[in-house]
Amino acid sequence: MRELINRVAHIFKSTEAHLTADRHLLFLCGGSDAASLRKQFMNYATISLPSFRVFLGESAAQDLTDFGPPTFINLSQFEQFIAAFADCVVIFLESAGSLAEIGLFSNEPSIRRKLLVVNDLSYQTQNSFINNGPLAEVNASSVLRPVIHMDPGVVPVNFAPIRERLLPKFSPKYRRRFVFATYNSLQPPARLGIVLALVELFSPLSFDDIFLLINEIFGNADEEEIKHLLSLAVAVGYVQRVGDLDDLFCLDPTAKPLIEFRRSDETERVRIAVLTLYREHFRELYDLLSTPAP
Repeated sequence: MRELINRVAHIFKSTEAHLTADRHLLFLCGGSDAASLRKQFMNYATISLPSFRVFLGESAAQDLTDFGPPTFINLSQFEQFIAAFADCVVIFLESAGSLAEIGLFSNEPSIRRKLLVVNDLSYQTQNSFINNGPLAEVNASSVLRPVIHMDPGVVPVNFAPIRERLLPKFSPKYRRRFVFATYNSLQPPARLGIVLALVELFSPLSFDDIFLLINEIFGNADEEEIKHLLSLAVAVGYVQRVGDLDDLFCLDPTAKPLIEFRRSDETERVRIAVLTLYREHFRELYDLLSTPAP
């Protein structure tokens, strides 16, 4: 295994690579009931926004609590964490929770610049704290500004203005060069890309395996962050939980790696070596690869 880790470290350090996206990540906030605009928009986005992976914060939080020891999750901090990995954050101001979220996110410059806020048309001209505070901040600095005002009483709801605002901002061809550095110094897209690359190469593997690999290759990884990031990856649909206890991870069949290496043949040889190792010495892991996911 040490030889394989060294080979992967060499690939990351010496091979030209780019960060790409199979689909852009859209973090969706708003009401939680079945009739909420957020719920209706999720159904709309499935068909009308195929270039986005739309996800909910509570899905990531649920995975974190279901597969970890009992612990307190600071939801404000957790939502800020997952918002940092999203390409955009769409908030429907339709619940007490979404009002709290706009106050939280509008106060963080790195998140505020990628906020798209949808508010009730009837509140557009009100002299309110929301309009004169958080929404004024969003309208001043978000690349997705201005705030969209909609009439939720019109059925069916017309979500086309949201689609028209999002699509021109996110090119499917956009790529960034990946530059090797310590894990904690990399930007969120690179950190997520590293996790997915390691899952692809070494799956099925546990959280402990992933954490070990990141620290061996990059160093300075935070255990809590990796746990949160894996739960986000599950919620987004990048990875699947497998195994009798759902404590192992594999790349989801619908996902593509977020890091593209110029010499892909090198990663293919590493993957073959990993499969050979599992077949000869860790048969239970090898057998999982041929077991359909639930």
